[in-house]
Amino acid sequence: MVSFDTNVLVYATASISDAKVIRARDLIARAMRAASSVLLLQTLAEFSNVALRKARIPVEDIRRTIDAWRAVMPVQAADDSDLLAALEAVRAHRLASGTQCYGHLHAVRASGTWLPKICKMV
Repeated sequence: MVSFDTNVLVYATASISDAKVIRARDLIARAMRAASSVLLLQTLAEFSNVALRKARIPVEDIRRTIDAWRAVMPVQAADDSDLLAALEAVRAHRLASGTQCYGHLHAVRASGTWLPKICKMV
């Protein structure tokens, strides 16, 4: 199971067409076709904030984009216990940071995929 960082969602909706935008759109399209991804509620909230404040995308357009993603990818919220599990993974496996892993941990634990496949190793 895979979840996306906020930056991937932001790049996927950018109006320019550079390598990062193309890559982000490709990643999301592949995940949608494969049905192998989840959207994290926290990531969608962060995306909405960036889209509104920095990109100045109208709320209606943000809503349509999120609705389109939600139609093909489930949305999951993290549990409060996920933060403690992420911190333990950082300690035990020398992962980059608990905050980088926290958002992804809930989806990863639900799917049975092991955490270091998602989070960066130090």
